[in-house]
Amino acid sequence: MNTGNSAASGFNTAGVGKGDIKSECDELKEEADKEDRKIQAMRKTPKGATAHKCTTVTASKLTCGGVTTKKPAYSSLSRLPKGRQSRYAQGVKRGEPSKMCKKKNGEDFEHATQGFSSGCSHTEARLVEDAFKGPGGAEGCELMMKIKWKQRVVFKNPQGKITGAKNVAPLAKPCKDCEKVLCHAQYCGLKIFLCKIKQGRQEKVKPPPCKKHGY
Repeated sequence: MNTGNSAASGFNTAGVGKGDIKSECDELKEEADKEDRKIQAMRKTPKGATAHKCTTVTASKLTCGGVTTKKPAYSSLSRLPKGRQSRYAQGVKRGEPSKMCKKKNGEDFEHATQGFSSGCSHTEARLVEDAFKGPGGAEGCELMMKIKWKQRVVFKNPQGKITGAKNVAPLAKPCKDCEKVLCHAQYCGLKIFLCKIKQGRQEKVKPPPCKKHGY
């Protein structure tokens, strides 16, 4: 699927004039913000709207063999209407084997599991797993991501009762569990870059170092 003004890609790049100079990361940031607004409109109930404020929305661009595809990812995909879920990165389900290559010891890579939550539902994990689902895997491919990991600070009184909350600036970095996913994906041959603000501009940067995760 080629990039451009394509409904199949999930993003519309029309409206960018010839005089506009936008980096890949500028475009991905716009797409992440646009997806965030679309999802917010889908989660209409008060509970859903509040929960959405603590989720992650990620825009991505995967290039393999000269062909580029764009795909959004949402950490709470199961909360969206079923008819609207297919255009987002799916990843693997909890307990399902990873599509990535085996670990050095020959075992399957396992996503972190914390209580009812699973690391395989995180946007970075969904996008990486989807990249490896193709017949040729993802070795030699390049995945760029603009992560919008939304943060919400909760205030409690001395008795521990929640008295209020406020949104703070979202983070553009992966959580520790997703760092490990990105490290293993790179071990399997997928080139990964993230988009972060540097000197007031969106720039393409490498993921966090992998030595601490054993790679």
